[in-house]
Amino acid sequence: DGWAEAVVSSSYFNNGSKTNSGALWVFYGNPFKLYEMDAFKGIDAVDPNIKDSDWNDGSSQCDRFDTNNNLTKRKCAPTLIRSNSIGSNYYLGLYPEAMAVGDVTGDGLKDVVVGATGDGTKATNSGAAYVFTSLSGVGLTSNFLHLYNYQGQSYDYFGRSVAVGNFDGDYSGLTPLNDVFVGSYLDKSTKLGGGAAFGYYSKGQPLS
Repeated sequence: DGWAEAVVSSSYFNNGSKTNSGALWVFYGNPFKLYEMDAFKGIDAVDPNIKDSDWNDGSSQCDRFDTNNNLTKRKCAPTLIRSNSIGSNYYLGLYPEAMAVGDVTGDGLKDVVVGATGDGTKATNSGAAYVFTSLSGVGLTSNFLHLYNYQGQSYDYFGRSVAVGNFDGDYSGLTPLNDVFVGSYLDKSTKLGGGAAFGYYSKGQPLS
């Protein structure tokens, strides 16, 4: 709709019994400068008196935020992006450099790459990066690609930093195919604590 969104990480967010798993909040840009929760009070169709219902959980259905009515505000209210697949103490998006924006899936929509240094998929604090994808007419969703080092070791802190860009210069027609790089600042594959950067290349087609 021509208005930029703001994505904010909440690394100490507790998702049910999963403490400090982390989550993202999406605030949708609009010409009315409606961002804070109070601007969306009383818009819930079921019970306008329940303030906690005046935000979206998982996806927003926010196609355009160019009208100021309750229907549009319900669709475009601040949106919580979380996943039950993200475990306790993963600390999604803990560091400022652990978030990057770009079209990773090749659909023309911005996706968000977020590091989680506490991810324990391979070992304690081996780390990972999550690519949260967007859908047309919906916005950012809780669907994600899970990137990690298959030979990761404890306390590698993979995901300490992330970057998105067309690093290998490949295109699909006129559309650049973006790649993802992930920093692992205490990676031990070469020497103890030497660190490394891992590249995930599109190789002629979008990452999936």
